[in-house]
Amino acid sequence: MRLLAVGIALVAALVGFWLRSYNQPGSPRELFEVRCSTCHARPDLLGYTVQEKRGIVMTMLRERGADKVISPKEAAQIIGYITGSSAETKDKEQGDGDT
Repeated sequence: MRLLAVGIALVAALVGFWLRSYNQPGSPRELFEVRCSTCHARPDLLGYTVQEKRGIVMTMLRERGADKVISPKEAAQIIGYITGSSAETKDKEQGDGDT
């Protein structure tokens, strides 16, 4: 019986690891799209200030269970993306101006 419980725990740990590894976003935009849509539809953040956007992400992380989906480091990347301060956003803006 104990061996069965250990086996089940091992399988559960491996499946959890595989699920986290399988769906690894590659950019802050993908991180926002994949992680935030895990629990709800992607929000329309148009009209929010930079401070409000930061506050939304931090509230989700601290009080709404997002800590089970994103790490503090990922939260910082998401904040950078949605506030336009990430390297990806800046690169895109510079690239758009060149065309």
